[in-house]
Amino acid sequence: QTARRFIVSTDPDEHVARISEYLDLGFTHLVFHAPGPDQDKFLRLYGQEILPRLRALT
Repeated sequence: QTARRFIVSTDPDEHVARISEYLDLGFTHLVFHAPGPDQDKFLRLYGQEILPRLRALT
């Protein structure tokens, strides 16, 4: 059950699908974190590929 809380994937589609479950439940504040040395890459990926798609859902 704990593992279900985390998204361990490089697939943007999976991120959007999993995060949208929280949006459907009414969550309005979520925290994202990526372990690893390349935080810039993580932030770029979220800013370019994931957040725009999530905004389109709301």
